[in-house]
Amino acid sequence: MTHDCLWLSIFLKNPEPICVVEPSHWKIVTANPSFETWTGYAESDFLENQVQLSNICYKKDLKNMMQRLQHSDGSQHLQQELRLTTKGGAIKDAEVTLQFFQREQLLLLMSFHDIGVYKEIEHDLREKIALHQQKRLANVQNIFTHQEFFERLRRMPAFCRELVQYKTLSEISAKAVEWLCSDYGLYYAAAAIFWVQDDYLELAASQGNFPLHRFHLKKQHKLAQIIRGEKKIIGESGGEYGLNIGFGAQQGVLQVFLREMEIALVKDDALLRQAHADLLSNVAQYLSFLRAQVELHSKIAYYETHESWYNLYNHVFLQQKMVEYLKANQSFSIFILSYDSFYQDSSAQQRMQNLVDMVKNCFSKDAILGIGSPHELLVLSTDYQAMVSAQVLQDQLSDKKLNTGISGGIAYCDFKEPELLWYQVRTCVLKSYEEKDGQFYSWIGTAKCKKIQSRRKIQLT
Repeated sequence: MTHDCLWLSIFLKNPEPICVVEPSHWKIVTANPSFETWTGYAESDFLENQVQLSNICYKKDLKNMMQRLQHSDGSQHLQQELRLTTKGGAIKDAEVTLQFFQREQLLLLMSFHDIGVYKEIEHDLREKIALHQQKRLANVQNIFTHQEFFERLRRMPAFCRELVQYKTLSEISAKAVEWLCSDYGLYYAAAAIFWVQDDYLELAASQGNFPLHRFHLKKQHKLAQIIRGEKKIIGESGGEYGLNIGFGAQQGVLQVFLREMEIALVKDDALLRQAHADLLSNVAQYLSFLRAQVELHSKIAYYETHESWYNLYNHVFLQQKMVEYLKANQSFSIFILSYDSFYQDSSAQQRMQNLVDMVKNCFSKDAILGIGSPHELLVLSTDYQAMVSAQVLQDQLSDKKLNTGISGGIAYCDFKEPELLWYQVRTCVLKSYEEKDGQFYSWIGTAKCKKIQSRRKIQLT
């Protein structure tokens, strides 16, 4: 086999698509069967000038290849990626190797290596990398997006510890709003707390623009609808949240607005929007707990100083008042009305109220009434004419033939032992009653009392 025949055989049987091109017009002079199969064109299409390389190659790729050939001295082969269109319309990606050689004219040998498979793999890999980067970016964005919310969660324990220190509902409301809106707190844009008072929902504390301060519970205002359980606002529009305060009870409404930069975030993130709703719902329930605690402490304080059946002060409150008087060097008189025990039946409160009205009519307005025991009504007065008032009361009780006795005592001096105060004063007063001698006894800060002569004797029965 001659040398030319050998190279012809290699050209024809080569599995890689090969063609020979006349570079001045990009005319395909000849091509091997692999090139024909790869492109879908027959050799006759090339020989009859129906198809030239410039017709099937991407113009941009062909222009780049021409520029490289112009700057080449022809001694070295060149490699470049090239895209071309087959007869069937498919796009082929190839790496082409170029080499000049001389016969009767200068020709260009072009050997193509199909890299379509690699391009698909590269495309898939790029998509996977891009998707992975998007997920990582989304995670980073979520971290930054949720960072402020996580910071709010971190500050919640301090928020709770701060509010539990306050004893009144007005103080709790004002401090809660301050914490909800401050930079050191939960840094919302605006907040307001409304409490139910009788048939109205009234503004207790706010920070921001809240023009309306009072709503009737039966109106169709959105806050009235929230308190009735007909509506809940959880940031769907404008970053507003409106939540009922109370475990199923109509106690109040917490209204909060997000900052401007957060409104768009919660609009596109349902989970973040619900997270804010859950956080503020817990704040609302904590406010409900604090209100119940305030009311409980108020009731405890009331029952510590009141006799609940007759709704009068008890001796604990009277002792507190006596301590105040003694510290201020204020003289006072105390009287004990002994009466038949009022059984706590349906009419007992009315009978006691009648007796209380009689006492109030006889004594000055500064007189304080209380229950000492089931048989004793106490009167504490700083009026220097209290003994005269006691005589008037005694006369009225006698006229009404009430089985009631009255005795009196006056305290003049030093405050020494507050824990014995009630016992000693009561002993002093009852001593006067037991003697039935029309005398009053003064307590002088000791366990014993001293008889004093009243300018006007009172008949004690």
